[in-house]
Amino acid sequence: LHKSGCNLFQHMSMNIFCDPEKKIKLEFSFGGNTGLLTSNRPLVTDLEDVIRFLGHCEKEWKEHLTLLRSAYPSLNFFRTDQLVDLSCGIVDALKTKTLSTQIRMKLGLMSAEIDYGQIYATFHSDKTKVKACEVTSKDDLGLTEDELIETLISEFDIEKNTAIASVVANTEDLSIDTLFQWCLDNQSDLIEVSNLCNQYNKIVDKELLSEDEFKETVNESNFLDHTSYMVEKIRKDENSLSHKLLAIWQYFLEDVQTVEATDFINFEKLGAGLETRARRTTG
Repeated sequence: LHKSGCNLFQHMSMNIFCDPEKKIKLEFSFGGNTGLLTSNRPLVTDLEDVIRFLGHCEKEWKEHLTLLRSAYPSLNFFRTDQLVDLSCGIVDALKTKTLSTQIRMKLGLMSAEIDYGQIYATFHSDKTKVKACEVTSKDDLGLTEDELIETLISEFDIEKNTAIASVVANTEDLSIDTLFQWCLDNQSDLIEVSNLCNQYNKIVDKELLSEDEFKETVNESNFLDHTSYMVEKIRKDENSLSHKLLAIWQYFLEDVQTVEATDFINFEKLGAGLETRARRTTG
């Protein structure tokens, strides 16, 4: 699971206690400061549950990767282990402002000439507060994402979901003219508008985290910090070890895999970025 890019299991460990006198028979941890998930049921029962859980995760993770490769064909230039290296290597490049030879060579499988500037333009973003690079042809007002959406709704009579979708679809050119034209061209494509709105909502409308907590994790936390939020929430809400593990896994698949952390780029953003570079290369 880890080698296939499923970072939830990057630091997983499990302690098994065979002493029949011990009340707790099994301790499960996702690593770091995520805490322990424990159980005092019969050891064989818990082990069978964990084995089934890991098999379930492997199956769903492979299905998830298949869907991502279908949605972002540029991912198919790379083996899964290479995508894992790219996910971490691009983050390192954004931190050090240098693109390593290893990552440059991997990206060369898709495009012969990729430099740090291109990587920065493609992958650098602030999901909680997006600044407009150009708002009008005359004046740069520096509007935020929310302000751009409100402007499209109030001044151009654009439906809210379409306005949101236009901002998500045009992160590299947030001029009002571009956003308005996108709305006119795509407002009847309900599936595309819905998909883009879902991407937006995954970032700003979290059910398991408050807005302040979520912004903190997006901007400052590594993946283990994200996991600790999940574990703490699930530990309070679920009883059995198997229920806790399944609840954490479901939350990971639906939400955390789309969140950015300081030590990796999720595969969805990686795929979207590689698609952008591929279009520019062929265009």
